[in-house]
Formats: sequence, structure tokens, C-alpha cells
Amino acid sequence: MARHSAASSLMYILYRVAMLFIVSAVQTDKVGSQLRPHTYTIPESTKLEDYRLHVIDVQTGQVTDVVSMEADYIRFEKHAGISIRGELVAITSLHEQEIRLYRLTKTGKLCKERSIGLYNYQDDALAIAEQEGRKRMASDPPATPSEAEVIIPGLRQRILSYLYRSALEQTDRSSAITNFYYIFPHIATLIFYRAQFIDDVHLMIRFCTRQAFLSRAMEGAPHTFFIVIYDMLSTRVVSVLENTSESLLALMERGVDLLRGPMYNFPVLQNSSFSNNLQTNQLYHRQQYTLQNARNGSKLQATRHLLSMLPFSPQTLFESPFMDRALFAYDEKTLVPQERPCPGHDFPIKFFDRRTGQLRFKLFTYQPHNKPETLPK
Repeated sequence: MARHSAASSLMYILYRVAMLFIVSAVQTDKVGSQLRPHTYTIPESTKLEDYRLHVIDVQTGQVTDVVSMEADYIRFEKHAGISIRGELVAITSLHEQEIRLYRLTKTGKLCKERSIGLYNYQDDALAIAEQEGRKRMASDPPATPSEAEVIIPGLRQRILSYLYRSALEQTDRSSAITNFYYIFPHIATLIFYRAQFIDDVHLMIRFCTRQAFLSRAMEGAPHTFFIVIYDMLSTRVVSVLENTSESLLALMERGVDLLRGPMYNFPVLQNSSFSNNLQTNQLYHRQQYTLQNARNGSKLQATRHLLSMLPFSPQTLFESPFMDRALFAYDEKTLVPQERPCPGHDFPIKFFDRRTGQLRFKLFTYQPHNKPETLPK
């Protein structure tokens, strides 16, 4: 990933086999509440920008397609607002509260298939319009504003239907139904924040409260959010899990390599993770132990913190054999696998052979021929 900052534009780059995806963003002076308002639009997100998604052929260097998204709010920092799997591209619009699905053709064109959010199928808007037309033809009295506001369309309706059916299957059905009606207004107002392809059919979508979204305390914070597994073909919700679910944590621990996906959408050697490497697994459990035994810490807080990584953003990990903990041992505090700015140090980072313990090489974060400056005493 590369990032270019200027006075009024940002640029993020993702790589796919033979293709580059370059996203440029320019801030606009339009106000969110004045643009395409609907029930689930977030008017408070006034930081709207005009985005251009450029598709570039790596071999020829030519731009094969440009997709424009005007006056929108999409988090491309750390690639949080985009997910790529093979020919599929998903872009999550926070302002419009929809996931736009594109398919990359052999000629390098991005063809939009549909959007998930307010509607599930492409013809949902037409079906709703036909239903309203039949009501008018039947001379039914028009719906009052209070009646219109309770209509919950699209993805949220699927989530509520799944939770209601799950409540009916419980042994204590009465208590489960009562709990469903208690959480109903909270679930109905959730907004989705990130999405990721699990495979060619299923999406992992992260929902959070509006207060958590507006507080900007999203990454690593102990707020409550939900993970929804959504079937794009049948438009069915497969599962809804809270970020306190131990089963979700166990699933992530076993299959983190599958969840984070390949680096460049073709089979490559993944770096070590707590699913495939003993040393990384020990480091992970030490972190889990620290979170549980810290001040005001608990197992619940540790689970929330660890699950805050979901869904994974594409191409945010260094796929380098030098950072493979199965091959080398180094100070984890000075070097992290995530691609993000890290502070420099006045000393080199030493890499030791995992089997023999011998020093193999050093990584200098300063100029090695100049003595690093020291702070005055």
C-alpha cells in the first residue's frame, strides 16, 4: 500500500494480479444532510469527499477504467472501505450505508452488479414501487409518517428476521421473544462500518452503534459491535455474533489465515500467524493474558479487543520472510507486521536465527554511519 498526501487529495494503492487499483480522494464542500437523504443516511458525517477509483493494467500502464463516487464518505485508510477477492470488488459507503459490489472483467472494466444495504436485490426498488402503486389503486388511505418510519427494508430486515427465527428456536421461547423485542430498537438503528469477502458468496459485515461511529473510537476500542455473515446469492443472513462471542474468537484463532486472505489474490506463502506458528501463538496468548489481568481488565474486555481486528482489511500486512517468526526472532515491540508508520529507534533491530540463536542481520532505522543523537540529560 502506498499513500500520497497533498493539500486536498489522498491516494491509496492496492495490487491485484496484473492490475492496480488506485483510489484518489478530494474533499468537497457539500454537506452530508443535503445529499440523497434516506432513513439510514448518516448526516453527521460531514467530511464528504469525491473519490476516483482507477484501474490500471500493470503490463501496459494504461488506465482501463475509472469509477467516480461523488460526495461520499468511504474509509480508505488502511484499506478499511474496500475488499478484493479475485474478480470481486466491494466498496463500503458509510454515508450511503451501502456495500457496492463490482466485478472486474477481462478487459479491466469494473461493472457494478448491485448494492447491498437499503435493498437486497437489484429489483427491490421496483417491487416496492409496484406495491405502493397497488395500494393507491385499491384506494387505501395513505400511510401516516409514523407508519412509514417503522418500515425496515433491506439488510436490516434480514438481520431482524434471523434474530426472530433464532428466538423461536430457543427452549425458553417466551424469554427469548421478550429479549428480542427489547433489543429490537437497538438492532434496527445499527450502521455497518466495514465489510470483507469470506469467499465468493459470503460477506462478513461489521455493525456498530451510531454513537460509536460518531465518537471515532472504532479501532481497538471496547465498544459493542456485531459481526454479520451475509449470503450474497440468497440474500440470507447466516449468522449474527456479538464481539463478546467466544465461539467467534475461537473461529478467528483457528482460521485467521483464511480470514485475512492472500496478499495479492494469488497463492503466496503467508507470514506466520497464531494459527500456524508456535512462537506467534505464544505471543498472542501473552497478549490475551495481559489484557485479562490488566487494571479494569477481564476476559470479556480481552475478547472485545482481539475481535476488533475483524473484518480484516486487504493488503495491510507485511508479507516478508524476514518478519516470519518461524525463521527469525526479533523484538516485537520495535517491529509490527501491520503496514503503518512506526517510530524510529536509536539502535538497530537485531534478527536472530530461530533454530541456532545466532545473529543473522541488523535492521537500522537510522543512518548506521552516523552516531544517533541522544537526548540531553
